[in-house]
Amino acid sequence: MEAFLYPILFAISKKLIAAALVLIFWFTSLRIADKLLDIRFKEEWDLIEDDKAKVSYWNTRMIAFAIMLLGCFALV
Repeated sequence: MEAFLYPILFAISKKLIAAALVLIFWFTSLRIADKLLDIRFKEEWDLIEDDKAKVSYWNTRMIAFAIMLLGCFALV
């Protein structure tokens, strides 16, 4: 029974660790991107009333995040 269960538990734990690392990277890189772009997301998001402006604001954040993500993969 253990010979069948251990590989499954090992695979699940590896995936959970990988998912946790991705979440940690995602949150920290968004915070770093906000600092680099001088964005105060929580305050500024509530002040934006136009939907198009919110979309462009969100896209700017995601572009900065994507650049950081690709930069990390380029370095590794």
